[in-house]
Amino acid sequence: MDYRLDKQTLLDVLRQWNGFFRRKIHLIACGGTALTLMNIKPSTKDVDFLVPVEPEYRYLIRTLKDLGYRQITGSGWQKKGELFIFDLFAGKRIHTTELLQVSPGSGQPYAV
Repeated sequence: MDYRLDKQTLLDVLRQWNGFFRRKIHLIACGGTALTLMNIKPSTKDVDFLVPVEPEYRYLIRTLKDLGYRQITGSGWQKKGELFIFDLFAGKRIHTTELLQVSPGSGQPYAV
């Protein structure tokens, strides 16, 4: 069983999704997903997409639910019987961890 997703397989899934969309959805590929689509690396283990427009994100999630996908992690969606999880993030951030806090006294940042 192949645990990596190559460019052609990823494009095939996106074409399948596209057949069900009734409006445009902007997907921004991130990390290994972007590198795979740009032919910089041959495959990716996970699929990360940013959906910067909130109403488009909600529409995408509704459509994926109708197609049988279910949420299995905070951002991850998977269809029963499929190997890959699609991590979908609304807005402008993915996997955000705040590493600095501002000191109340000095107003200067410090490491957490």
